[in-house]
Formats: sequence, structure tokens, C-alpha cells
Amino acid sequence: MQVIEGLAYEDKEVAIRAKGKKDYHTAARSFLSAAKQFKKIGDESNLLEAANCYEDAYKAFQQVKQNDKALEALETAASIHEKNIRQSTRAARIYEILADQYKKSNSSQYSLEKALKMHRKAADLFELDGDGRFLFSLISQAELSAEIGYYEQAIDLFDNIMTLSVNDSMLSYKTKSYIFWQCLCIIALDDWVRLEKQFKQSVEQYPSFADSRECAFINNLIQSKNSCDPSEFSTACKEYDQLTTLTPWQTHILLEAKKVLEVKDLR
Repeated sequence: MQVIEGLAYEDKEVAIRAKGKKDYHTAARSFLSAAKQFKKIGDESNLLEAANCYEDAYKAFQQVKQNDKALEALETAASIHEKNIRQSTRAARIYEILADQYKKSNSSQYSLEKALKMHRKAADLFELDGDGRFLFSLISQAELSAEIGYYEQAIDLFDNIMTLSVNDSMLSYKTKSYIFWQCLCIIALDDWVRLEKQFKQSVEQYPSFADSRECAFINNLIQSKNSCDPSEFSTACKEYDQLTTLTPWQTHILLEAKKVLEVKDLR
């Protein structure tokens, strides 16, 4: 093990020198080699060295635009930190970085699924540590679930978020947005009976929502659905979007709902 540890430190020194010369190809390879050897030894101090080298490899791979290798190295670092109770918060922070990177890398379903998984891991670790960032990870997880189309999952997450944030002075002002997003997820499921029930409950339970534009908008959508009026539905969407721009996933849900309403109107 001493031989392996010596080789690991040699590779790390090579990587540091290469990084100083901005030879990021060599730095990335050497940090990765060092990380693997430190990890092979397996004790706590060497595992921490391994995780640090994986993080350095991530940064070096980013410099040479090898994003897949960069993300793989960073995820390995997070997984090592996750197994050490004293490093769980650091692991959570890295998982949040990974989630953001996967969302930026491209809009493929695979990348978004990976981002969702990273947010979920971060939320679990922050919650375990009693870290307030748990709620922000939960919010990111809920939004991404809605974007991907996991509407039931998003609805449940928004329920949790509203319960946790309603008594937080810094977050309670966003409650109306969480209710609005949750209502859109119910619309995506084409369950208008459920929507009316949830809408009524939210109006009674959250005064900040009852007095909002979001509340008026959802009410207009319900009324246009009940009167089977796609034109009224479209007007309500247009008027809301003029003042508060709808996101792509929100627009998609509303367009699909309008199509269903148009079909019913033709009947």
C-alpha cells in the first residue's frame, strides 16, 4: 500500500505542475490516475485525497472541453464524500453542481434524468444534516420533475414545499408560484375535478395565493374549461403571459390542454 500511495502522490505532483503550466490534458490524466490509486488504498485519509483529486480532474477536464469525463470524475468524488458522514454536506453541494451541469450540457431526456437524480441525492443529504439548503434542492427537484413530465411526483413535492415554506418569511412569498405550478401539473393530467378541489383548498388555505394573478389565471382556465370555450382559454393564457412569461414546460401543458378543449368543443 505504501508503494501505491507513493505513486499516487507522484501523479498528483505531476498533475499540479501540469496545471501550473496550463497543460490541462496532462493535469486531467494525472489527477485521475492519482485519484484511482488513492481510492484503491481505501482508508479515510486516502479516500479524501482521492475525492479531492477527482474534483481537480473534473476542473482540468472542463478546461479541455471533455465534459463527459469531467462529470464522471465529479460524480465519483461526490460518491466518495457521501460515504463519509463528515463530508455529506460537501457531497450534497457537489450533487447540486452536477445537477446544474447536466441541465446545461444539453436538453436530452438522459441529461435531465441525471440532473433530477442529482437534485434528489442533494436533497436527501441536506435533509440528513438538517441543512436549510434541503428546501432549495427540493424546489429544484419539483420544477425539474414538472419539466420532464413526472407530474404526480411534482405535485407531491410541491405539497411538501408549501408545507415547509409557508412559515418561512423568506420563502412564503413564493407560495403562490408553487401552488400555480402544482395546478399546472394537475391540468397536464387532464384532471379538472381534482384541479377545482385543489384550487378551492389553496384559496382557503393561502391568502397570498387568493389575492394573486396566478389565482385569477387558474380560475379563468377553470371557467373556460367548464364552459368549453377554447377561445376564452387562449385569451386567459395570452393575457397572463404578457405580464409574466410562461416557461416552455408551462406553455407546453397549456397548449396541450387547449387542444383537448378544442376537440371537445367540436363535439
